[in-house]
Parts: sequence; structure tokens; C-alpha cells
Amino acid sequence: MALIVVGGQTKHVGKTTLICEIIRRFAAAKWTAAKITSHFHHTDHCHAISSGADWNICEQRMSAAPADTARYLRAGAVRALLVCAESGSLSAACSALKKEIGASANTIVESTAGAQILAPDMFLLVVDPESQEFKASAREQLQRAHALVVSSRANWAGLDTPEAVPIFQCSGLGIDQALTTAIEGLLQAPGC
Repeated sequence: MALIVVGGQTKHVGKTTLICEIIRRFAAAKWTAAKITSHFHHTDHCHAISSGADWNICEQRMSAAPADTARYLRAGAVRALLVCAESGSLSAACSALKKEIGASANTIVESTAGAQILAPDMFLLVVDPESQEFKASAREQLQRAHALVVSSRANWAGLDTPEAVPIFQCSGLGIDQALTTAIEGLLQAPGC
């Protein structure tokens, strides 16, 4: 099983779009997709599957719902999960998520703060060089990123990045060939 985590420098930077592009491009991978958030959401279209002190996990069942997890299903994910956890409960929620995805063929998770706890095979950090906002959790995870993904056609040449971290692109045209190749390599790796 491959585990990919997608984080972002801020809200609305393209994390969900990137995840949906990866799910579509690699539909045969039979993705379980999950979103981890510190905001508790109204879960009318979700079925509760696990909970603890200050966290819960529910499964999105309706692809027509107006939620990011429903977008995962529309893109082709076989399963979509929503993990809501206050920051002090993130570790417990991630442990429960690991158990929940244990039997999944491959998993992709939308979370910046959860990257360290989940220890993914690939951590992609979505950035937009035109945005001045950079969440503290994203700055903390910058050195942990296996690659950065520029979410726009912006010039990323001036982006202050860690040395030797590849930079890929995801736009309205999909993911670039270099990122496609990196994910193909991960999915074909022994043990994945």
C-alpha cells in the first residue's frame, strides 16, 4: 500500500484539486482518500465509523454532496473519509485512521499537520508563489516535503524552497509528467 499525504501552504491553495487529479490519473490504484481537519464539519452525508475524545472519523457515502470528500468520490476514489480532530487529539485521530486504512489498496490524505504523524511514502506540499500567506504548520512541514507542487501557472523561480526538493506543477490541465512519473514509481515500488 502506498500512502501519499498532500498538505498546503494555506487554505484554498489547490490541495483537494491535486488529490482529485491524482485519483483520476491513477484510477486503477483503488484509492481510499481522507481529509484531516481541525474544524468539525456538519456530517449529514457521512456515516460515523470511529470516534474518541475531541476527534471523529466518518465515511462519505454520497458523491453528490458539496464536500471535499465527495469530490474524492466523484474523481474515482473507492472510499472517502473525513477525520475531524482538535490539534491536541491529532495523534490519536491519525492512529485510528491508520487502522481504518490498513486494508486499503492505496491511500491519499489531505493534511498538512498530519504529515509527520502519518509518515507517508510521499508528502507533497502545495504552494502558490503568488500568495503571501503561509500557515505555521506548513512552514514546520516544509523540510519534510518530498516535493512541492505549484498550484498555478505562476513563476515559481523565486520560491524559497529547501535544496534538492523537486518542484512539480498542477494546473487546470492536470498534473505534470514529472509528478506522474514519481507517483508511478511509488505505486510500483516493492511493498506498495
